[in-house]
Amino acid sequence: NQLFISVTNPGGGASTRDDYYQYLNTYISNVKPRFISYDYYPYEGTFPNLKSGYYDNLSIIREVAMDVNIPFWVFIQTCSFGPGIRNPNKEEINWQVNTALAYGAKGIQYFTYWSPIELSQFSAGMVTKTGEKTQTYYNVQAINNHIKAIDDVLMNSTSMGLISTGTSPVPIPQRDLITSYRQLSSVSGTVPI
Repeated sequence: NQLFISVTNPGGGASTRDDYYQYLNTYISNVKPRFISYDYYPYEGTFPNLKSGYYDNLSIIREVAMDVNIPFWVFIQTCSFGPGIRNPNKEEINWQVNTALAYGAKGIQYFTYWSPIELSQFSAGMVTKTGEKTQTYYNVQAINNHIKAIDDVLMNSTSMGLISTGTSPVPIPQRDLITSYRQLSSVSGTVPI
């Protein structure tokens, strides 16, 4: 109900960004967590389809975490867990990790490590139901090694906004976009398809 996607609020109207923001702030005020951990799994349908609220959810979490000066952690989708949910490939997992880091995430978690034995709808986790490591395991290991190499910079940085080039697969909230930062006045490049 709080993600305002095809649901209604208790009053009967569509939930909004403000409803979600209020929900998070109430949670933080009451629970007083040391960090926020959340999940949003964007890979539905066939490639290159994504759920359109991906960046908006990241943006809200980032804003709330910054308001109360606590870090946030993100669960990364590594598997399928139902009809219409696809198994992300290495590039899609890497994209989730790097977009979360660009938004200032201080923790990366993966869903799911071990494919649940009792749930038949799960497929392609990092470890199979019988305990064998999958290609996804090795993909995540390579991504984690990259994070480890730049860990000191990431953990001691604050996300000030995003400078984007090219097109995004889903909308990036305008409030998060900046055109320059200190000496960085522009970016360019292409993304291989």
